[in-house]
Amino acid sequence: MRMNAVPNRSSRVDTRTRRASSLVFLLAVLPAATGCRTLAPDAERSEVLGTVQAFFDAMTTRDAVAAERTVIPDGTFVNLRFENGTRRVKHFTNREWLDGLSKPGPHLGERFVEPPTVLVDGDVATVWGRYEFTLDGRVSHTGVDALTLLRTPDGWRIAGGAYTVLRADDPPAQ
Repeated sequence: MRMNAVPNRSSRVDTRTRRASSLVFLLAVLPAATGCRTLAPDAERSEVLGTVQAFFDAMTTRDAVAAERTVIPDGTFVNLRFENGTRRVKHFTNREWLDGLSKPGPHLGERFVEPPTVLVDGDVATVWGRYEFTLDGRVSHTGVDALTLLRTPDGWRIAGGAYTVLRADDPPAQ
């Protein structure tokens, strides 16, 4: 065989298959080996998502008292959005959000557009999912929510999170 000969197609496929199999094996075994839980069991998932849904419901009804039962007031949210073609980062505390929620304004709505991913390890949970946000019943924007929750003596509470705000006329993400 010549030194610069190209391996035949079947040996390339075998090598790719072995690499892919190794990667799948590592992804399956690594969380267990490190003690990390990957996906939440059904009961924990339901509790965590119940808090997030209560948060969405309180937003829809502009009920700051109900919303306060779903968050840690000193927590913080950060979002990434485009304004005048420029990417901007906005942050606010849960307390600031609660104060704004109680003021008159448009009818708000938020929902996940597909089942979110829920990760739980002890007293910390993360919910990640694509969402749709409406103002007065019309889609304002979409994006991704990444929420962090903590288990408190009163149950799961949203400590904060990060989310994107994507409007139909925004430039594509890079």
